[in-house]
Amino acid sequence: MFSSVLTWFIKGGPCMWPLLLCSVLSISIALERAMYYRKVISPSAFLEKYTALLNQGRGEEAASLAGKTSGFAAEVTRSLPEAELADKDMVETVVYAQADRFIRSLYAHLNFLSLIIGLSPMLGLLGTVTGMMGAFGAMGENLGNTVGITAGLAEALITTVFGLIIAIAGMCLYAWLNGRAQQAENDINQAAELAIAAWNRGRDAA
Repeated sequence: MFSSVLTWFIKGGPCMWPLLLCSVLSISIALERAMYYRKVISPSAFLEKYTALLNQGRGEEAASLAGKTSGFAAEVTRSLPEAELADKDMVETVVYAQADRFIRSLYAHLNFLSLIIGLSPMLGLLGTVTGMMGAFGAMGENLGNTVGITAGLAEALITTVFGLIIAIAGMCLYAWLNGRAQQAENDINQAAELAIAAWNRGRDAA
């Protein structure tokens, strides 16, 4: 199987090398983001439990739950300044600034994956053009040169196929990663609102 793939790769011509680089980069970005999300996205049940505890007036238990939970959403709820700093605008600024920083980090590197998705078909098309040029060149030199014509056509078709495969796979990975990032963004924003509301209630009670 390896020798067959290698044969196809060689037949694809020079454009196969940037396509190989695109495939390696897309897989690397997807793996890096997947491991990163696993580390920084809070469990889905956290916000439900946190909200329920706050609605029941059990603020200390909610804070304890946030302290024991990993991820950005939980960390946002722990970013409140000390209670004696009773400046609502400052509290909102601190919490939302941290939330924005977390959200930006969720989408890091996804723009490179998007670039690869757009670039791969273009590289495949470039390989198609160079392959057809090689085929027509072989025909111009000698109509009986079937080897040269076949090699040019093979290069044209192989690069197109590989470019489309990389783009399609990249689109699937991007959709999955972007979906996880958007869900995490919603959780972070909700956590920020809950934390500020809880702080306000604590200040009013004091």
